[in-house]
Amino acid sequence: MRGIERVIEAGKVMEVQRYLAPRLGKRGRGSPPEGQESESSRRAHLKRAEARLRWTLNENFEDGKDALVTLSWKKADAPKDSEDMKRRVANFLKRLKRRYRKAGKELKYIYTLEVGPKGSRHVHMVISDADLRELQESWEKGQIVNIVPLNSGGQYAGIASYFVKYAQKTEETEGRKVGQLYNPSRNLRKPRITVRVIYRTRFKEPQERKGWGIDRDHTSYGVREDGSPYQEITYIRQEAGERKKGKWQTQKRSYSKNSGSSDPPKS
Repeated sequence: MRGIERVIEAGKVMEVQRYLAPRLGKRGRGSPPEGQESESSRRAHLKRAEARLRWTLNENFEDGKDALVTLSWKKADAPKDSEDMKRRVANFLKRLKRRYRKAGKELKYIYTLEVGPKGSRHVHMVISDADLRELQESWEKGQIVNIVPLNSGGQYAGIASYFVKYAQKTEETEGRKVGQLYNPSRNLRKPRITVRVIYRTRFKEPQERKGWGIDRDHTSYGVREDGSPYQEITYIRQEAGERKKGKWQTQKRSYSKNSGSSDPPKS
């Protein structure tokens, strides 16, 4: 049976995706008419967007150097909607870029907006070389800055998931599409993606690789709804001295508040 293998290398993380598809290469029925997108198509779109965000985060940001930042407003000063938020974030980024240039640093970022049904307004960002003082002086005077250093072993899937959910919440609150689910700076590196055709009848259980641990939280394999086998394995590069945990080496992060990981604050 013919299938495809896709390998995504992004920072310390490598994802290997294998799918067998009897109809690979055959023409489908095409896309549904505009406005008639099915729920399954919508879920697939969100899954793809989250994957692209995950790869971009993993490729461009690092533990101990970069940070997850939440910018907020006091209720009396809050923007009226997401469009107003975008304008104010753009002004913030102009001020922050000037500070970075003066300090000889390169600013990289990805952000999303959160508009809650009860009036909450938050900007969630991952920022390179984050410094609390620079952020406070660049943000609006008297408003709120929360900063958490990245600490997830190079796997930022949890942050990607949160960002997409925040964007969905904003759309649900405002009852309309608000453009991109997230907004990246233009200087971000792209992950390395290679694709090849494979011929298999089944897949073996995921195997460890020398120098890599299997991230069990983001590895799955089995049979899809259409009966075709699939395998999605996530490996994390192991640094010297890291311990082996059980059968699979793993960098397991739960993104809980008590774990010390980079958990975006709840609104």
